[in-house]
Amino acid sequence: MKRPWLVVLSVLVVAGCSSDGKGGSATTTSVAATTTSAHSTTTTSTTVVPTTTLPATTSTRVSTSTSTSNPAPTTQASSTLVPPSGSSPPDSEDAAVRQAVADYWDSYIRCFESPATCDPMTFTAQRDSTRAVLTTSIADSITRGEHLSRDHRGFRFVVEQVGFAGEGGAAVVECVFDPLIFLGPPGPDGAPTVVDDSVSSIRYLHTLYLENGRWLVGSQERLAVLGNEDQCGS
Repeated sequence: MKRPWLVVLSVLVVAGCSSDGKGGSATTTSVAATTTSAHSTTTTSTTVVPTTTLPATTSTRVSTSTSTSNPAPTTQASSTLVPPSGSSPPDSEDAAVRQAVADYWDSYIRCFESPATCDPMTFTAQRDSTRAVLTTSIADSITRGEHLSRDHRGFRFVVEQVGFAGEGGAAVVECVFDPLIFLGPPGPDGAPTVVDDSVSSIRYLHTLYLENGRWLVGSQERLAVLGNEDQCGS
């Protein structure tokens, strides 16, 4: 998380809901994204229209941590996720997508704790960019001898919004509190060097696809850096 997907984006949220946040009309989130890299700039647009009113924010804690190594390709595919007309997915699908995001973070973290044994094909979708980005980042981590510390220091994420696009497509917005430590090769004292121990809260958009009965993450976009402390609520 700390190095790949280095992007700069602006977020506009237009929400119709009651003053207490417990009901109201459907919420539309429009994301105007400008992705920069050393060689090019790509502008993408993503609109997420959830099929139901945004539920009260819930927190899903994973007893693992997350971070990444290496700058990675930052070009993201543009997508528009709109619920099917006149229908809503069952609660079981919403729950399945939320669980898929939790499974993704768990696998993502374990990947960078032990890059040499990681296979992104086991937990990412065939479609879109995440599999290729992770494959490159993992290879770079191995080359540089870098990995995540197993001290997760309270890593957690909060699912803020879930939207569906017909059958087989979903989008999830999460707030992620990332206090993880990325370590490098041993220094003169024999202890691993600290590559990155920064702390931040970041809002991400994940696009998921239903493949062979499993919801899997296909793309990851950074929407906003919220601050240097835990800004993700409860």
